[in-house]
Amino acid sequence: MVRAKHKKRGWKKGALCLFAVGVLGAAVFAGMSLLGDTSSPWHYTGGSKSQKSGKSSDNPLFNRRLYVDPERDVVKLAANYRQQGKKTEAELAERIAKQPEAVWLVGPTTGDPTASKDIAEITRTSKEAAAQSAVPLYQLYAIPRRDACASYSQGGFATTKEYIAWLDQILKALQSDAVFSVEADALAHTVNSGCMTAAQATERYQLLSATLKRLKANRRVVAAYLDAGHPDWFPDPKVLVAPLQKAGIDNARGIAVNVSNFVANPKAVEWTQKLVGHLDGKKGAIIDTSRNGKGTPPASVTGDARWCNPAGRGLGSRPSTNVSQSSIDAYVWIKTVGESDGACFGNPAAGVFMPAMALELARNATP
Repeated sequence: MVRAKHKKRGWKKGALCLFAVGVLGAAVFAGMSLLGDTSSPWHYTGGSKSQKSGKSSDNPLFNRRLYVDPERDVVKLAANYRQQGKKTEAELAERIAKQPEAVWLVGPTTGDPTASKDIAEITRTSKEAAAQSAVPLYQLYAIPRRDACASYSQGGFATTKEYIAWLDQILKALQSDAVFSVEADALAHTVNSGCMTAAQATERYQLLSATLKRLKANRRVVAAYLDAGHPDWFPDPKVLVAPLQKAGIDNARGIAVNVSNFVANPKAVEWTQKLVGHLDGKKGAIIDTSRNGKGTPPASVTGDARWCNPAGRGLGSRPSTNVSQSSIDAYVWIKTVGESDGACFGNPAAGVFMPAMALELARNATP
């Protein structure tokens, strides 16, 4: 069973016609100003740089401000709608643009075989995060045999050696404290039978473990979370305990749950708490709430249609590092809102930004 994916950034073909060259520059600056607009109920208040009393003793993210990237496609989209006088569309896009989202580091692509764009991206965003007194959240997504159980986002590095070299470059380039979510779907695809050989599974466990060790040893890494799937994928969380341990969960702060998926908070939180309890009871978790406001599609929707750009979904809880539920370190938006899950049902390739889908998610936001 596969779930939503990411691969590359970019606009859906034809969407770039929204932007003349001059408008692009204006959009970026307009986007920067809208992030500072405190009059909107969607303004991201975040936390403070310094941790405070309460949960801070056992939650490394407590009350930390998360980084808001001013160069995302949705920021440019909102500014363009403003310039065109499309107030309704602009306000919907701004609901997303004002919130922090994860920065995806996707490794080699056809146009960037050395993954140099990832290094430039982490340099830029971590510098900006430092200026915001914030911490960026990075999603690593470049493991060899990525998306092993499907095909929409297949890719990643060819060897573990190349992956580790890339990770070392990323950590060296960091200019601020940072949080890492490690390899969406990688553990789940290793657990799923038939997706990899036994030798490949062993290699992946070893690589995930090595990755977590490197992250833990880096002084700038506030916390690292290993992707653990979600309750619709593994209804009984106990089945993940041994795989998580083999993957080196002892060297992580905890787990990332519901990445790029739609499971509503009540179900996601309960499942997460059970899984943490089955571990040592001391781990924490981040839950991706970017698209879970309306929950998963109804049971009548089956197959890939349940996870690949399903209609009628909505934004979920806004990102927060001050969450009351036990074992939950933060609600975060890991999936880049508006990006395609894959080339299913006539949709563009994974990671391509779709303005219409972004607006639908904002329109259906819950709460």
